[in-house]
Amino acid sequence: DKQAAAIANRLPRLYATEGTPCEEKQLIAKWFSPNTNWTWYAVEGEATEEGDFEFFGLVIGHETEWGYWRLSDLANAHRNRQGRLILPIERDLYWTPCAAREVLKGAQKTLPTQV
Repeated sequence: DKQAAAIANRLPRLYATEGTPCEEKQLIAKWFSPNTNWTWYAVEGEATEEGDFEFFGLVIGHETEWGYWRLSDLANAHRNRQGRLILPIERDLYWTPCAAREVLKGAQKTLPTQV
């Protein structure tokens, strides 16, 4: 997938930043839902054996938490809604990587300290 290839060489492999404090983790790539308040920030990632791409990072939605997701999850998210107009999730092409504390400070969110 072109999306994964564009950022794969910039992301550390999964578990590579385990020793980095949460507030210092670098948010390398960003996806967002244009008609909800959900945002995904990738910190780590790598290709899976199934041909997908798995990420670890910060997710801001109903809660703010660290977690794992796959590119296919984002690509298919809008298809799971019954009768509602849900726009596809988009990658922020103009995103500038930064530390997690910068995003959370601007969003006035509390940083989850445990991964």
